[in-house]
Amino acid sequence: MKILHSVFISAFMTASLLQSQEFYKESFDKYNEGDVWIGRSSDNKRVGVSRDWDEWPRPAGVPGAEISSMSKEGTKALKINPGMTVYSWNWDRTSKEATQENLYYRFYVCVIPEPDASGTLASVKIQQENNKTGAFVALNMNKGKLIVAASNGDGKGYVKWEQIADVQKEKWIRIDIVQHFKEKTYDVSVDGAPFKKDFKFRHAESWQGSIWPADMGKPQCRIDFEAGQKTTAYIDNVVFSSEPLSQD
Repeated sequence: MKILHSVFISAFMTASLLQSQEFYKESFDKYNEGDVWIGRSSDNKRVGVSRDWDEWPRPAGVPGAEISSMSKEGTKALKINPGMTVYSWNWDRTSKEATQENLYYRFYVCVIPEPDASGTLASVKIQQENNKTGAFVALNMNKGKLIVAASNGDGKGYVKWEQIADVQKEKWIRIDIVQHFKEKTYDVSVDGAPFKKDFKFRHAESWQGSIWPADMGKPQCRIDFEAGQKTTAYIDNVVFSSEPLSQD
Protein backbone atom coordinates (compact mmCIF):
# COMPACT_ATOMS: atom_id res chain seq x y z
CA MET A 1 0.00 0.00 0.00
CA LYS A 2 1.48 3.33 -1.02
CA ILE A 3 0.52 5.77 1.65
CA LEU A 4 1.50 8.60 2.50
CA HIS A 5 6.19 15.34 8.50
CA SER A 6 5.59 17.43 10.48
CA VAL A 7 8.62 19.45 11.01
CA PHE A 8 10.74 20.26 7.75
CA ILE A 9 14.54 20.86 7.05
CA SER A 10 14.75 24.01 5.01
CA ALA A 11 15.49 24.05 1.30
CA PHE A 12 15.78 27.83 1.07
CA MET A 13 15.94 29.09 -2.30
CA THR A 14 18.01 28.13 -5.25
CA ALA A 15 17.89 30.53 -8.19
CA SER A 16 15.12 28.51 -9.85
CA LEU A 17 13.01 28.63 -6.70
CA LEU A 18 13.45 32.36 -6.46
CA GLN A 19 12.31 32.74 -10.05
CA SER A 20 9.13 30.82 -9.28
CA GLN A 21 8.68 32.72 -5.98
CA GLU A 22 8.62 29.50 -3.97
CA PHE A 23 10.14 30.50 -0.65
CA TYR A 24 9.88 27.08 1.02
CA LYS A 25 9.94 23.60 -0.48
CA GLU A 26 10.43 20.17 1.12
CA SER A 27 9.96 16.68 -0.29
CA PHE A 28 11.90 14.76 2.44
CA ASP A 29 13.59 12.64 -0.24
CA LYS A 30 17.19 13.23 0.84
CA TYR A 31 16.66 11.66 4.27
CA ASN A 32 16.73 8.02 5.28
CA GLU A 33 13.88 5.78 6.29
CA GLY A 34 13.42 5.97 10.06
CA ASP A 35 15.35 9.22 10.56
CA VAL A 36 13.87 11.18 13.45
CA TRP A 37 12.74 14.51 12.05
CA ILE A 38 12.10 16.10 15.41
CA GLY A 39 11.86 14.48 18.86
CA ARG A 40 13.32 14.16 22.32
CA SER A 41 15.84 11.66 23.70
CA SER A 42 15.17 9.59 26.83
CA ASP A 43 16.71 12.42 28.88
CA ASN A 44 14.46 14.91 27.04
CA LYS A 45 17.14 16.54 24.87
CA ARG A 46 16.19 17.66 21.39
CA VAL A 47 17.12 15.20 18.64
CA GLY A 48 16.41 14.86 14.93
CA VAL A 49 17.68 15.81 11.50
CA SER A 50 15.59 19.00 11.38
CA ARG A 51 16.99 22.15 12.93
CA ASP A 52 14.11 24.39 11.89
CA TRP A 53 11.02 22.46 13.03
CA ASP A 54 9.71 21.79 16.50
CA GLU A 55 7.02 19.62 18.09
CA TRP A 56 4.32 19.68 20.72
CA PRO A 57 3.95 18.03 23.15
CA ARG A 58 7.58 17.09 23.85
CA PRO A 59 7.58 13.67 25.56
CA ALA A 60 10.95 12.11 26.32
CA GLY A 61 11.88 9.24 24.03
CA VAL A 62 8.97 9.73 21.61
CA PRO A 63 9.60 11.40 18.23
CA GLY A 64 7.00 13.80 16.95
CA ALA A 65 7.79 12.90 13.37
CA GLU A 66 9.98 10.48 11.41
CA ILE A 67 10.98 9.95 7.80
CA SER A 68 8.94 7.25 6.10
CA SER A 69 9.33 5.52 2.74
CA MET A 70 5.54 5.25 2.40
CA SER A 71 5.19 8.38 0.33
CA LYS A 72 3.00 9.67 -2.44
CA GLU A 73 5.62 8.96 -5.11
CA GLY A 74 7.35 5.92 -3.64
CA THR A 75 10.21 7.96 -2.22
CA LYS A 76 10.04 9.65 1.22
CA ALA A 77 7.42 11.43 3.30
CA LEU A 78 7.06 12.71 6.85
CA LYS A 79 5.23 10.49 9.31
CA ILE A 80 3.57 12.37 12.21
CA ASN A 81 2.92 10.14 15.17
CA PRO A 82 -0.48 10.02 16.92
CA GLY A 83 -1.25 12.95 19.18
CA MET A 84 1.72 15.02 17.96
CA THR A 85 1.92 18.44 16.34
CA VAL A 86 4.94 19.43 14.30
CA TYR A 87 5.52 22.92 13.02
CA SER A 88 7.91 24.89 10.85
CA TRP A 89 9.00 28.54 10.86
CA ASN A 90 11.50 28.59 8.05
CA TRP A 91 11.16 32.24 7.09
CA ASP A 92 11.30 35.67 8.67
CA ARG A 93 10.85 39.35 7.83
CA THR A 94 14.03 39.34 5.72
CA SER A 95 12.29 37.08 3.17
CA LYS A 96 10.64 39.41 0.66
CA GLU A 97 8.66 36.52 -0.82
CA ALA A 98 7.01 35.88 2.56
CA THR A 99 5.75 39.44 3.00
CA GLN A 100 3.21 39.59 0.19
CA GLU A 101 -0.51 40.29 0.65
CA ASN A 102 -1.38 36.83 -0.74
CA LEU A 103 0.53 33.60 -0.07
CA TYR A 104 0.03 30.15 -1.56
CA TYR A 105 0.54 26.84 0.25
CA ARG A 106 0.41 23.26 -1.02
CA PHE A 107 1.01 19.91 0.63
CA TYR A 108 -0.12 16.30 0.33
CA VAL A 109 -1.57 14.47 3.33
CA CYS A 110 -2.65 10.93 4.10
CA VAL A 111 -4.26 9.73 7.34
CA ILE A 112 -4.34 6.22 8.79
CA PRO A 113 -6.72 6.18 11.75
CA GLU A 114 -7.27 3.46 14.27
CA PRO A 115 -10.65 1.71 13.81
CA ASP A 116 -12.32 3.67 16.61
CA ALA A 117 -10.87 7.08 15.69
CA SER A 118 -13.41 9.88 15.35
CA GLY A 119 -13.60 13.66 15.20
CA THR A 120 -10.56 15.50 13.85
CA LEU A 121 -7.98 13.05 12.47
CA ALA A 122 -5.50 15.69 11.29
CA SER A 123 -5.32 19.44 10.84
CA VAL A 124 -3.15 22.27 9.56
CA LYS A 125 -3.00 25.77 11.01
CA ILE A 126 -1.14 28.78 9.63
CA GLN A 127 -0.50 31.05 12.56
CA GLN A 128 1.65 33.71 14.10
CA GLU A 129 3.99 33.01 17.01
CA ASN A 130 1.35 34.37 19.41
CA ASN A 131 -1.02 31.53 18.36
CA LYS A 132 -3.19 33.83 16.27
CA THR A 133 -4.53 31.59 13.50
CA GLY A 134 -5.41 32.51 9.94
CA ALA A 135 -6.28 29.47 7.82
CA PHE A 136 -7.35 26.36 9.77
CA VAL A 137 -8.17 23.22 7.76
CA ALA A 138 -8.98 19.76 9.12
CA LEU A 139 -9.71 16.19 8.10
CA ASN A 140 -12.77 15.27 10.16
CA MET A 141 -14.40 11.86 10.54
CA ASN A 142 -18.18 12.25 10.57
CA LYS A 143 -20.51 9.24 10.60
CA GLY A 144 -17.88 7.05 8.99
CA LYS A 145 -17.01 9.55 6.25
CA LEU A 146 -13.76 11.47 6.01
CA ILE A 147 -14.28 15.12 5.16
CA VAL A 148 -11.90 18.00 4.43
CA ALA A 149 -13.33 20.97 6.31
CA ALA A 150 -12.38 24.64 6.51
CA SER A 151 -12.91 26.80 9.56
CA ASN A 152 -14.94 29.93 9.00
CA GLY A 153 -13.90 32.17 11.87
CA ASP A 154 -15.40 35.15 13.62
CA GLY A 155 -11.96 36.77 13.91
CA LYS A 156 -11.92 36.27 17.69
CA GLY A 157 -11.19 32.53 18.00
CA TYR A 158 -14.57 30.92 17.30
CA VAL A 159 -14.94 28.87 14.12
CA LYS A 160 -17.72 27.12 12.27
CA TRP A 161 -16.60 24.12 10.21
CA GLU A 162 -17.67 24.03 6.58
CA GLN A 163 -17.31 20.98 4.34
CA ILE A 164 -14.95 21.26 1.38
CA ALA A 165 -14.82 17.70 0.00
CA ASP A 166 -15.37 14.04 0.81
CA VAL A 167 -12.08 12.12 0.72
CA GLN A 168 -10.75 8.68 1.66
CA LYS A 169 -8.52 7.56 4.49
CA GLU A 170 -5.25 5.82 3.56
CA LYS A 171 -5.22 7.80 0.30
CA TRP A 172 -3.09 10.79 -0.60
CA ILE A 173 -4.95 14.10 -0.73
CA ARG A 174 -3.61 17.35 -2.18
CA ILE A 175 -4.60 20.49 -0.29
CA ASP A 176 -4.01 24.01 -1.59
CA ILE A 177 -4.53 27.07 0.61
CA VAL A 178 -4.37 30.74 -0.37
CA GLN A 179 -4.22 33.31 2.44
CA HIS A 180 -5.37 36.88 1.75
CA PHE A 181 -3.87 38.94 4.56
CA LYS A 182 -5.43 42.28 3.67
CA GLU A 183 -8.94 40.79 3.62
CA LYS A 184 -8.13 38.30 6.43
CA THR A 185 -9.69 35.46 4.44
CA TYR A 186 -8.44 32.27 2.79
CA ASP A 187 -9.39 29.83 0.03
CA VAL A 188 -9.08 26.03 -0.10
CA SER A 189 -8.83 23.52 -2.96
CA VAL A 190 -8.77 19.72 -2.63
CA ASP A 191 -7.14 17.53 -5.29
CA GLY A 192 -7.07 20.35 -7.83
CA ALA A 193 -10.79 21.14 -7.68
CA PRO A 194 -11.93 24.78 -7.96
CA PHE A 195 -11.15 26.81 -4.85
CA LYS A 196 -13.85 27.36 -2.28
CA LYS A 197 -13.32 30.93 -1.21
CA ASP A 198 -13.54 33.61 1.44
CA PHE A 199 -13.30 31.65 4.67
CA LYS A 200 -12.57 34.11 7.45
CA PHE A 201 -9.49 33.89 9.67
CA ARG A 202 -9.92 32.31 13.08
CA HIS A 203 -8.16 35.33 14.61
CA ALA A 204 -8.09 38.60 12.71
CA GLU A 205 -6.90 41.46 14.86
CA SER A 206 -3.11 40.95 14.68
CA TRP A 207 -2.80 40.27 10.93
CA GLN A 208 -1.71 43.55 9.34
CA GLY A 209 -1.81 43.02 5.59
CA SER A 210 0.87 40.33 5.37
CA ILE A 211 1.97 37.21 7.23
CA TRP A 212 3.67 39.42 9.83
CA PRO A 213 1.82 41.31 12.57
CA ALA A 214 2.82 44.94 12.82
CA ASP A 215 3.14 45.01 16.62
CA MET A 216 4.84 41.70 17.35
CA GLY A 217 8.13 41.68 19.24
CA LYS A 218 9.07 38.16 18.08
CA PRO A 219 8.40 38.29 14.33
CA GLN A 220 7.85 34.64 13.51
CA CYS A 221 5.08 32.89 11.67
CA ARG A 222 4.62 29.15 11.45
CA ILE A 223 2.59 26.31 9.98
CA ASP A 224 1.37 23.49 12.25
CA PHE A 225 0.58 19.93 11.15
CA GLU A 226 -1.27 17.89 13.77
CA ALA A 227 -2.18 14.20 14.00
CA GLY A 228 -5.16 13.12 16.08
CA GLN A 229 -4.75 11.00 19.19
CA LYS A 230 -5.66 7.84 17.27
CA THR A 231 -4.29 8.75 13.84
CA THR A 232 -0.95 8.52 12.07
CA ALA A 233 -0.68 11.34 9.54
CA TYR A 234 1.76 11.64 6.63
CA ILE A 235 2.69 14.77 4.70
CA ASP A 236 4.71 15.18 1.53
CA ASN A 237 5.75 17.72 -1.13
CA VAL A 238 5.25 20.90 0.89
CA VAL A 239 5.49 24.17 -1.07
CA PHE A 240 4.95 27.80 -0.02
CA SER A 241 4.93 30.51 -2.69
CA SER A 242 4.22 34.20 -3.17
CA GLU A 243 2.80 33.41 -6.64
CA PRO A 244 -0.05 31.06 -7.63
CA LEU A 245 0.96 27.41 -7.96
CA SER A 246 0.10 25.38 -11.03
CA GLN A 247 -3.18 23.50 -10.72
CA ASP A 248 -2.03 20.64 -12.98
